[in-house]
Order: sequence, then structure tokens, then C-alpha cells
Amino acid sequence: LYLDRIGVPAGGVVFAASLRLAAKSSGPLLRLLGEVPQSQLLLWTGRGEPPVPSWTVRKLTAAFEEAGLSERVGFDCQVADSVAEAFKAEFKCRLGGALNCMGWM
Repeated sequence: LYLDRIGVPAGGVVFAASLRLAAKSSGPLLRLLGEVPQSQLLLWTGRGEPPVPSWTVRKLTAAFEEAGLSERVGFDCQVADSVAEAFKAEFKCRLGGALNCMGWM
């Protein structure tokens, strides 16, 4: 493992990842925590980023619980207060991503 080669003690590593990207594919993060003993993961949303739906947080929490890794995962994210706010935020993210891909942002 790369961390062994550079002399980083496994227990001293905290990985950070975008919550939205982790929700799209949590498998690599599950494997990473499995391969680096005592490491931790912080899932976050960026400043100014729309809030995430609560069901997204629950889905990720369940994935890490199922793998027995939930105690090593923390969240620093803004969560939508309502279903309406969640749908509005997701629409904004998807529209922004589409416009960015088309070069309009």
C-alpha cells in the first residue's frame, strides 16, 4: 500500500470525499477503508453547495453499516430540511452539471 511506502501510520489517516460523489459509487470508499486499518472517512458538502437529501445520507450510512465500517465514517454536510428543498437542490445540481458539461458555466 502506498501509505506504507511513505511511512504514514494507518491509524492516522482521515480521507475526505464529496458526499454526492460517494453516493454515486461508495464501493471504492468501502474498499479503501477496508484496506487501510483504523483509517476514517469524512463525507462533506462544499460551501455554497445545495443541501443533500436526507435519503442520500441514509443510503450511505446503510452501506457503511452493512460493511461494518459506520463507526469510521463522519458527515460534514448540509441536509435538506424538507422533500421539496431536497428536490430543488438535486434539480439545481443536475442542471448545473449539465450546463457545465455544455460549456455554459
